[in-house]
Amino acid sequence: MAKILIHIVAHKTATSSIQWTLRENKAYFEGTHNISIITTTQFLDLDIKKHFQKLASRQGFSDKLEFSKSIKAAKNSIEPLLHPNKYNVISYEGFMGHSNLAEYEGLYNPTIGNSLREIFADHNLKVILTIRRQDEFINSCYLQQVKESKKLSFEDFTARIPATNISWTRITNELEISLGENNLLVLTMEFVSHVGILEFIAQMLEFFNNSKIKIDQNLKTFYRNNSISKLGVDIYDLMRQHLDKKNRAIIAQILYTHFSSRKFGKHNFFTEFSKNAIIQNCIQSNAEIFTKNFNKLSRDSFLDSCEHVKKHYGIV
Repeated sequence: MAKILIHIVAHKTATSSIQWTLRENKAYFEGTHNISIITTTQFLDLDIKKHFQKLASRQGFSDKLEFSKSIKAAKNSIEPLLHPNKYNVISYEGFMGHSNLAEYEGLYNPTIGNSLREIFADHNLKVILTIRRQDEFINSCYLQQVKESKKLSFEDFTARIPATNISWTRITNELEISLGENNLLVLTMEFVSHVGILEFIAQMLEFFNNSKIKIDQNLKTFYRNNSISKLGVDIYDLMRQHLDKKNRAIIAQILYTHFSSRKFGKHNFFTEFSKNAIIQNCIQSNAEIFTKNFNKLSRDSFLDSCEHVKKHYGIV
């Protein structure tokens, strides 16, 4: 029976930065903290990846038999990667599906907890979910669609996302029911920017093994995956309707390279009115998540940052 921590990451929540840092310091974590990092590259072509892709797709599974067969195949594919005498850490956004929220008509398809429970039924499983303030999350997911050369305008993208389907509790409640509230910790992306990547990883690991951990602060950290700037988006909007998919992809890559948010600043599509409306719409459900999860925090840096995070979400 292995001990497993799955970091379920919503897209655009410092995912790449955390995964790069874990992967590039893999030898350190294994040698110093007895932690086996299972990287996203190890998921390529595995049946567990295919299971969650199918689960997130429009068609899904046709019946219980197909679902059960997929669960069995997923289980068999991940078992060889698990170390029974180590703490196994998996950070992978693919558990949630993809970032095209318009296709889900909301913040993903909230049905992953049952699959995780079935696949890892023979092991001790804990899960960390990283979320982000809803207006910023939707904005970032659309910028990712531009980067991936999708044709939808921001107006068309958001028109398919009902305001009733943008609460993170749709996902957290299902995970709690499937895995148990004590086995789930919900963190926000804002903690990453406030305490840093290494502190964020330290909090993840302390929740995992129920003990204090000290991480070498000299480890190299990585910041990756910038989005396209407002200037880049404006240029893309002028061209997207006149190009086929192949040429949109070429243009999107050029714009991402030469007109990134790092060079020209981030772009926010929402007006101040819309942003505040979304914050107010989600304030109660976000407060519910924070009440349940902030008392599970162990790092002083996180405890000191709770009020900052609450304020960012409009909770005072």
